[in-house]
Amino acid sequence: MTNKNRFQRGTDLTDRFSPEAQAARDELADEAPTATTKRAVPSEPKTRAPKGLLPWEAPEARSDLKRPIILRLSDVDMRKLDWIVEHGGAKSKHSFLLKLAQAAIDNKVVELQKKQAKSDE
Repeated sequence: MTNKNRFQRGTDLTDRFSPEAQAARDELADEAPTATTKRAVPSEPKTRAPKGLLPWEAPEARSDLKRPIILRLSDVDMRKLDWIVEHGGAKSKHSFLLKLAQAAIDNKVVELQKKQAKSDE
């Protein structure tokens, strides 16, 4: 059996907190950003490097920072990927796709640099 008044709208819940918990709650509420408060938004890493450097050669480029990307695969492709992992073709889906992505990225960079070099001539 439940108390019908327990979750009624507009019920004041302050009496359910100890004075210490209420003080901590009030302090957090005071520090919470409001609609008019400017929030500190982390800036996106610069994709433009200083002149003469490629973006990944810039001083702020970090090889130790792993940034996520969402990849949407069809159900068929996901099942194929699962099958590859289950049959020993890869340690994990992540490692399999990461290895392919890194190779494809490096190959595309080389291809584009060659193309750019030809157009600069």
